[in-house]
Amino acid sequence: MGLFKKKEPKQASKPLKTASPPNSASSSTQLSKILTPELVLVVPEASNKYELIETMVRRLCQGRPSLSVEYLMDQVMEREQGLSTTLDTGLSLPHSRVDGTNEIFAVLAILPKGLLDTHATEILIRTILLFFSPNDPKFFQSHLQFLQSVSKLFQPALIDQLISFSTPQQVLDLIKIAESAQP
Repeated sequence: MGLFKKKEPKQASKPLKTASPPNSASSSTQLSKILTPELVLVVPEASNKYELIETMVRRLCQGRPSLSVEYLMDQVMEREQGLSTTLDTGLSLPHSRVDGTNEIFAVLAILPKGLLDTHATEILIRTILLFFSPNDPKFFQSHLQFLQSVSKLFQPALIDQLISFSTPQQVLDLIKIAESAQP
């Protein structure tokens, strides 16, 4: 099964926000431009990283009937079986390159109490950014730039502030401010 389900003739789907194409003037995609309050989860408690990833995929697909939860889950879980995607800063970056899209799309979870990642030598996850990018070679540089950008952005000081917030809009506002301060 591919990224997209077959559309019913009368079914309208909400378009995904598009990321900057690889040849645009922007050197990387800004997270604040692809997230909306609906794509930010403040999760008071989580007991399992993989269940949370499934919740995040479902949220990402909500309102977008053309997306396949099963395909996205298969892709990200295959990637998660390899090297850990959790950084020692407390940021976990489950991601995959997928067929059928020409944009980066993402969902963010903030974990105020943290979640132990046993796959990553017992690191406490405090934020999870789940994202998908095009599986087209011409987008590979954009994929790497996005990874680099979010890894640089989500440092411990920012994560400490993010986990103190209770609303998605507060999270988005701080991310926008932090991104604008980056060189």
